[in-house]
Amino acid sequence: MSSSPVTGLIVKSKVFFEKDRIITVFTKEFGLLSVLVKGAQSKSFRYGSSIEPLNLVSMQISKGRSFYYLQSIDVLNRFTTMKKEYNRLMFAYYCFDILLLVCVTGQANEQLYDCIVTTLFKIDSEYSLRTLHKWYCYHVVSIEGISDVSESEFNYHEFTRSFGSYTGVIPKLPQYIEEFEMEKEPV
Repeated sequence: MSSSPVTGLIVKSKVFFEKDRIITVFTKEFGLLSVLVKGAQSKSFRYGSSIEPLNLVSMQISKGRSFYYLQSIDVLNRFTTMKKEYNRLMFAYYCFDILLLVCVTGQANEQLYDCIVTTLFKIDSEYSLRTLHKWYCYHVVSIEGISDVSESEFNYHEFTRSFGSYTGVIPKLPQYIEEFEMEKEPV
């Protein structure tokens, strides 16, 4: 089994059987991948919290019959500021929900990868969530080619209309501790 270096963002992590985990990683090189992490549930697991969601990582993976397998991992950024503030953390997961609705497993999308990584860096560095929401949603629908509205005319109503038509789903806004209402326009 030859291994490949990849850079990616861990989107999800779930228990698989008794001692393993499957992590969903959005990579620059291959798009969305499921990677099996052997022994991740054992007490002596050597990578600790490196395989948790919201980590930007550099990994060596190898292709098996059914899965990619993790060979090694280095965390490039843990986005610790964002993880300490509930509203920012919920917004990051909201961005992941949108990402998972438009991504195809195994299909690289470098523009979308750059967009989500840039968004996470902005969330981590105290940008306004209202401004980031508009920026992220506009760029996702632009990259995917599902709206031709200019950025200055783009709003939450346009996002729900175009994104809902494209995916059949309108992502639910996160529950924030503080009041954070998006500009909702009548349908």
